[in-house]
Amino acid sequence: MARLAQAPLLEAIFELRWGLVKKETNEIKLAFSPEESKFFPGQFRSLATSKGYSHMEAVNQPPFPHMINYRFRKAPNTWPCIQMGTGIITTNQVNDGYEWKTFKADVISTVEIFDKAHPNHLKGINPLYIELRYHDGFTLGDNETPSQFLNDKLNFGFNPPDNFLNSPFLTGQVTGHSVSFQIETMKPKGVLIFAIDEADINGKKGFIMQTVMRSEPAKLSKKWLLEWLEEAHTTQKHAFSTLIKPELMEAFE
Repeated sequence: MARLAQAPLLEAIFELRWGLVKKETNEIKLAFSPEESKFFPGQFRSLATSKGYSHMEAVNQPPFPHMINYRFRKAPNTWPCIQMGTGIITTNQVNDGYEWKTFKADVISTVEIFDKAHPNHLKGINPLYIELRYHDGFTLGDNETPSQFLNDKLNFGFNPPDNFLNSPFLTGQVTGHSVSFQIETMKPKGVLIFAIDEADINGKKGFIMQTVMRSEPAKLSKKWLLEWLEEAHTTQKHAFSTLIKPELMEAFE
């Protein structure tokens, strides 16, 4: 999404997962070639360094499929951050420094590193899915309850009926709100996933909202990915601007 002056963005994430799915007796497993398992991380690191991502952090060892093992930054504690592991790469950016055009360029840079580093290149992998995710955080106002926030600030709400709440057996205070749904999309073809949950944000009560645009392409190319990113971003903007009430949107501008 284009940057709002007071954007609630916590993190924007692009993610690609791949792997060869094999069925063995009653189990489904992911298979990766020995060449990929042994040499891909080193090749990725070398090319990431050549793009300026010289600071590496090793995490989640030993490696498992679809678990991040390495993070690359241009300097410690800076963004964007690109990540990789067996069958997964991501590009991550926080609110400070986020602009859609810049983030898209960072995603393309990550994909180019992957394309050169992976033994099968981009067109030769078996993609499982790609995602564009946005995590947004909203803190409650003074004396505002979670139910009030959902009903007053978003274009949908959740509140049990009064005849349920007004009981000597209940306190009347609803907690642990969690709302989620998904809807198929035509452009890009895939599914839009939405979830909002109560959370603590920097020590304050509030909600974390996740919107996810996910597609499952049969094959990948850089041209197709460029088109997908723009379409996915347009879908994300539509979701954000229509699920939040205008009064809340104005507070971010």
